[in-house]
Amino acid sequence: MGILKDMGVPYEHSPTGIDTMTLIIDKNKISSPGTVNEIVRELDKRFNKKSAPMEIEVGEAIAMVGIAGLGMKRDYESHINGDARVLQALANAGIRQRVLNKGASEISFFVGVGESQADDAVRVIYNEFYGR
Repeated sequence: MGILKDMGVPYEHSPTGIDTMTLIIDKNKISSPGTVNEIVRELDKRFNKKSAPMEIEVGEAIAMVGIAGLGMKRDYESHINGDARVLQALANAGIRQRVLNKGASEISFFVGVGESQADDAVRVIYNEFYGR
């Protein structure tokens, strides 16, 4: 995060796993030629020789779709899991989930989808909860 701060590049989100960390950055903030390469070089310089092997991958543009509301928790408590409904509806529509993040309060859930599928994802999710 310090590297991004030093370069004046704000990040949007940073989901982590057991052995991975993802940085989601607004593509407009890194669109200047060489910016991504500079970030990668600085990460490699500062960390690759001091820690476990590091793999850096620049992925496709992702749109984060947020689903929030007390109904998400209520659905969970009645054994109708709101986030499972979202994931199943997206899968049925052929929309791949690239990033998942659920808050501990269980009233919000974010799913990252390919940017080109963002509008379709919103429609699918809306129809799952309100279209019937």
